[in-house]
Amino acid sequence: SAINTFCSGTSCTVYQWLDQSGNGNTATASAQANEPTIYTGGALVKENGKVAVDFDGANHWLDLGTNQLGNTELFADSGDAFSVYQYATVDTQGTVFSKAVSTNGQRDYQLYYQNQWAYYIRGGFTLTGITEKRMLASFNWDGTTSNTSFNGTSQSINIGTAVKSTQDINIGSRSDGGFLLDGKNQEIIIYDSSKSASDRTSIESNVGDYFTQNTPLLDTYSGAAAAYSLRKLRSAYSGSAIRVRRASDNTESDVNFNVFGELDTVSLASFCSGTDGFVVKWYDQSGNANDATQTTAAKQPKIYDGTTGVVTENGKPAVDFDGTDDALNSSSSVSLPLDNAMAIVAKGIATST
Repeated sequence: SAINTFCSGTSCTVYQWLDQSGNGNTATASAQANEPTIYTGGALVKENGKVAVDFDGANHWLDLGTNQLGNTELFADSGDAFSVYQYATVDTQGTVFSKAVSTNGQRDYQLYYQNQWAYYIRGGFTLTGITEKRMLASFNWDGTTSNTSFNGTSQSINIGTAVKSTQDINIGSRSDGGFLLDGKNQEIIIYDSSKSASDRTSIESNVGDYFTQNTPLLDTYSGAAAAYSLRKLRSAYSGSAIRVRRASDNTESDVNFNVFGELDTVSLASFCSGTDGFVVKWYDQSGNANDATQTTAAKQPKIYDGTTGVVTENGKPAVDFDGTDDALNSSSSVSLPLDNAMAIVAKGIATST
């Protein structure tokens, strides 16, 4: 929402991609002409429904600077890297992440460790079982062997030797500004030590859950009698997620979904700032108009705390029932046959709850 507001009526590019690791390895464009695009044509750049940074394959790249990522060389003894990106065409050749320059041909995925290159050459051999333009790629080097996968399919990797380099680390181009990426990049995570096989699998699963599984559930599994959620469950649903009452003046307001199909917690926080917020109505997304409502204020479950903010569970927004009298009642009866199925995400305060 902040980007939409700031960039409305114009285009916006990425000057810096800030490092979230805490190590200060922020990637910066050397000039305005090198800045990849994040907002254009009145909308955020997206890939598979998620926000992406668009590199044009001609000028766009971001520079981490010489010898960054710690005092020692990246992947000095071992390491892991994970990235999510998409090529403009299947046969596009361009660099997702690179350090230094090699003369062995074009790369589409480059990583550096100690005095060797680890790279994948799209033009050099065929991706086994991969025909997608979109990649969730992972690379592991444990000091002896390498493991690489693209979209969950293991691949052989070509490892060559090269002189240890002090050149810049770049995102979207080789370190000399050549072999630029024509496509969209969404995430790069680099570890300077090797992860276990189970950790790598878990990391890939976590990344994939966010970037690849964004089709609303009811689009695939239709026919629900009622459906209540703090995420959007059906593409055709155009209503709000919940209706909220703030305690300070009892004003009510609908809270919608954001561009990611999640509860718009920014709007919720703005509406309830400094006071508690309670759910008056949980809208039914099934299309059957079985909204769940509570008109008695004392029995409305909480969604926002005036001191701590949005109520969450495991990092996601949650509706908090007090175990005494909080309840929401459907607006019409829901008739279920004996043969039925329910999917529920909930947490009790005590094991006996």
